[in-house]
Amino acid sequence: LLRSRKADGMLFIGANITDTFPMEFQESSYPFLLVNHFYPNTTLNYLAMDYRQSARKAAEHLAGLGHRNIGLIRGTNTNTGLEFAEAFEDHCIKLGIEPSRLHAVDGGEDWDLESGYAATQQLMQKSKQITAIMAGNDRMAIGAISYLDKKGIQIPGDISVMGVDDIHSAAFASPSLTTIWHDLYELGKQSFKRLLALYKKEITHCQERLPVTLIVRDSTGPVSVIS
Repeated sequence: LLRSRKADGMLFIGANITDTFPMEFQESSYPFLLVNHFYPNTTLNYLAMDYRQSARKAAEHLAGLGHRNIGLIRGTNTNTGLEFAEAFEDHCIKLGIEPSRLHAVDGGEDWDLESGYAATQQLMQKSKQITAIMAGNDRMAIGAISYLDKKGIQIPGDISVMGVDDIHSAAFASPSLTTIWHDLYELGKQSFKRLLALYKKEITHCQERLPVTLIVRDSTGPVSVIS
């Protein structure tokens, strides 16, 4: 939050698709910036990670390992999460994966280990042919690993698992988690710079994305059986 005698400014973190009050800032001169969220078809300022790039890198990685039956655990309450899920499915299809071999379940609104665990159980009930699971974030991916491990399913020998964010515990999961690195420190730093620029009227609008990086670890590998 920026404050002075003349004006205020706000960085807003944690918005979801049910929040409506940010719309009040569309026609306002008040310096306001959404962090890692956006609302489609609005003029609201935002700075977010590039979730479409994340989806493309994830799809290319799994398809490049030969996976053609992929389960997707979607986050359901943010536009960035919905954008990632849609773009991931689109890129998989462009890479030659049949839509009928993409199996999606909702991970709910919590994005945590428990929802990843439960969603993986649903996925395995939907299809026994799944060779890879793509989770909308690392916590759900680690939850997926927990479920598969409990069932004696080898990772990545039987099923590869991948997440998004590269949280600190991703490198220490067992096996260590392949993920898409979102540099949240840089996101915070650049968000403040954009807000300050809006406050100083150096810029009048901001709808930008930051690049992402694929981090390959032990939880993904070549598909063992082509199905």
